[in-house]
Amino acid sequence: MLLLTLLALLGNLSAFVLLILVTFSVPVIDDFYFLRSSALGGVRFGVLGYCVESPRLQCTRLRIGYRFEPELYYPLPRILVLYPVAAGFAGLSALVLVPSLLPRYRDQRPSIIYSIVTSAAFFSSAAAFAIASWLFARGMRDFHDEGFTASVGPSVWMSLAAAVVTLVVALHACLGTCMSTRGRSTVRKPMRMPGVGMF
Repeated sequence: MLLLTLLALLGNLSAFVLLILVTFSVPVIDDFYFLRSSALGGVRFGVLGYCVESPRLQCTRLRIGYRFEPELYYPLPRILVLYPVAAGFAGLSALVLVPSLLPRYRDQRPSIIYSIVTSAAFFSSAAAFAIASWLFARGMRDFHDEGFTASVGPSVWMSLAAAVVTLVVALHACLGTCMSTRGRSTVRKPMRMPGVGMF
């Protein structure tokens, strides 16, 4: 039980770190980006903006919902706000799990709150990955149609890894909660026989 709890905590922390790094990709962390194109002498896209590489590195100010039309369909960069939301849920699920490491609560199964938070972390990270994949795949196609080169960056794979990790953690949490609920429901109270104890 303790080993599973430690693995779940490690999974939550791993997903949290991955989602934080993805959130603060370009223009904050230059090495992490979703898409790079040769347009404008080189441009890299992240969650909070993009950077033009030539003649010198110039980045947009940090904001949710930047514009780079027509290659990136405008409303969709706003939905990338799901990345910091998913990071928040992953961090919160790690905090909720910490008391399970204490000897007093070590034998208890995951709580319903933990299951809800981990499920929210998975759904938000999976939705963010799906939207980002569609947005930047469409952008890459448009760049290619315009004669520019374009390729995906490490943030795509980090986002996928975070979604997979949160899925595994959410399944562990939900199965643990369901099994503990089932176990409690199967414990029957002793039946009182009619007429017994009347004298």
